[in-house]
Amino acid sequence: YLVKIKAVLTHPAQGDLHHPKQADVPFFHERKALAYGEQTNIPHHMVKPYDGEVPDYTASLREAAAQLRAKLNEDGSEWAKRSLHNLDVLEKEYFNRT
Repeated sequence: YLVKIKAVLTHPAQGDLHHPKQADVPFFHERKALAYGEQTNIPHHMVKPYDGEVPDYTASLREAAAQLRAKLNEDGSEWAKRSLHNLDVLEKEYFNRT
């Protein structure tokens, strides 16, 4: 299905998706949330109806990033530390922070 992004419920995990939660990988991927209005193809078995009120995109992105940050801070592993670094970089880009 072609899906148009209106909000972010969960921020993408950082790192190598083929080696989840491993920090010692050749390339530790920085994974951005999809942009407002961006369209992407999603396999039909992964698409579910959303019945709630659609939140503001920027507010939802902030909340999703905050939830990911909280989980990573609790984890404390090397993977979590590298993921937090990626998230810092992404938040600067998302929210024009210096």
